[in-house]
Amino acid sequence: MKLITFFIILCLFAVVCSAQPVKTVTYELVDLKGGVPIKLELAYVPGIVKKYSAILMLGTLKPDGKELKLPEWSVNLINEGYMLASFSAIRPPDPDTARKPRWLVFDQRFAHGYVAGGLYAPQDAGRVIDYLQQKGLADKFGWVGSSSTGIPGLHPAVHTPRLQHNRGQNADRTPAIWACGRYPGRV
Repeated sequence: MKLITFFIILCLFAVVCSAQPVKTVTYELVDLKGGVPIKLELAYVPGIVKKYSAILMLGTLKPDGKELKLPEWSVNLINEGYMLASFSAIRPPDPDTARKPRWLVFDQRFAHGYVAGGLYAPQDAGRVIDYLQQKGLADKFGWVGSSSTGIPGLHPAVHTPRLQHNRGQNADRTPAIWACGRYPGRV
């Protein structure tokens, strides 16, 4: 009997904790002008909150390059009133090959975007935050990413005061900053 009760409780827990069906998500594509062009992709469920807590991320919400799609980890957050704000700035490569990063051991075409993403992320994130505030869409901002999208996020986390780090009032509604990566020669 105890085993059956335990199994029922476990099943109920799994159902409650699993990702809920996505409500009707609104996707917006915005081209920010007035400097280096930034492609901004927004995803949110309208009407849940007056102003969203925006989760900024480098990259795109188009995993296949064609259709906008929520990452699986974001479904419950979107349903609770968070907004995803994925962006990428379109920067020309540095013409001076002497400044090419030598410590990168992967595809050099990607290396430029990685370094430029980290170098300019505070300014780019600031422009995205300005846009979301001017439109009245968001009032709290955080960053999420992993490896090549999380590590560049550490720079704006330090240099963009409007990115909040789960501190102070209303910390329960503030997105966290998450960055991790694997480095050659280290475990």
